[in-house]
Amino acid sequence: GEFADSIQHGSAVAKLIVLVIMIGVPAGGYFGYKMFSGGVGSSAPTVVLERRGFATSVDLSADGNRVVAGRSSGLVELWDVTTKKRLDSYRPLRGMSEVTGISFIPGKNQIFVGSSQMAGGYDLDSEKMLWEISGHSGPLTRFQSSSDRTKMMVASQDGVVSFWDVTTGQPIGSGALKLPPAQMKKLELSNDGSFLIGIGGDPSITLWSTEDGSEIKSFAPFEARYILDLQLSPDDTKLAVSNSIGKLIVLEVETGQTLLELKEPAKTEQGRTMKFENLSFDENGAQLRANFGKILVTLDLTSEEIATSPLSLSPNSLQFQPGGNLFVAAELEGSPVYVCDQATGKLKTKLEIYE
Repeated sequence: GEFADSIQHGSAVAKLIVLVIMIGVPAGGYFGYKMFSGGVGSSAPTVVLERRGFATSVDLSADGNRVVAGRSSGLVELWDVTTKKRLDSYRPLRGMSEVTGISFIPGKNQIFVGSSQMAGGYDLDSEKMLWEISGHSGPLTRFQSSSDRTKMMVASQDGVVSFWDVTTGQPIGSGALKLPPAQMKKLELSNDGSFLIGIGGDPSITLWSTEDGSEIKSFAPFEARYILDLQLSPDDTKLAVSNSIGKLIVLEVETGQTLLELKEPAKTEQGRTMKFENLSFDENGAQLRANFGKILVTLDLTSEEIATSPLSLSPNSLQFQPGGNLFVAAELEGSPVYVCDQATGKLKTKLEIYE
């Protein structure tokens, strides 16, 4: 309390201590600072030390100019990609909950933000939560937005999956459906918000209607326990599925028929089998992108040719720019946020934890 008071009243010693703390933090960077106006009846500025934590979820705006990053401490940061400056920081969640889901809301200066305890729409201007999701009794475990960022799927430990229009804060369809835990290994919301794909159980892939929760169809390209990732094309007609032993196939959603299958697993120059993660189609559905560690992989669905490029990081959280040519990523337990070129994987901007 005395330390905070001395900062507020401009103590040179306290300011020096703040500077020493900030310089002395290890390279990973775990603390930061923010200036606030003085308390009631005071015009003096107040410096507050913030526990920043690691980047746990990231998103890139549609114009590629801003990045929003959620951190393990509950802090949310807004960055300018061109200037590499942190525009502001926010604490939209109650307590110090780790931010596990974050996304820009199109056409508004708002974001969707979520943790294990709560989730909803947050206004960056007023710095207030505008709405919160409901219908879940267990901890929230997964958030996944449609490619146009207008819809959000929320899953919880109690097996409830709900669907939300983030532009209005209203539920989609019936609002929620209940799934057995075995079929919640991996969930993917269609881009039009009409159906949900789940991995697990038998057969390994199932489609449900978000309107009434009814099962639409199911098929089994791989054993469920081996499936690593899946991704729908922008028009929801194709589904890419990878597994943990290097296989990759593209299915037609309507029929479940295989449109493309890699005959042999792709190999690195060192002979290691590539396991495709963070699958993503381009905006035309003509190319499929993924990463294997620090390698960006691009598969042309017509020629079936594979191109690889080195990455500056091994992504834990990765989001491709909607309709653009960039992606934003963060490493597991890493502080910086990286903006890279989708085609080459080359680093465009590195946003450090400090301004």
